[in-house]
Amino acid sequence: MLSGSDLAVEGDPDTVFNEYEGDAVTPGGTTYTQISMNRMRFREGTLVLLRELWKPMVVIEATSGAYDGKVAS
Repeated sequence: MLSGSDLAVEGDPDTVFNEYEGDAVTPGGTTYTQISMNRMRFREGTLVLLRELWKPMVVIEATSGAYDGKVAS
């Protein structure tokens, strides 16, 4: 579940920064909250760049270091 989205457009009207948080459950049943940030750049209304920053240590700590990089389906 995502929440707390904050958008900011400063200087360059084609670039948007977004911060949001989301909750997830590990395969072992531990719930954790991840805060992520995006930088999005648009050209003529089309998204041409998306960069995301998140904290891998949050996932590692929630899985007691057992995170293998796989996403449950």
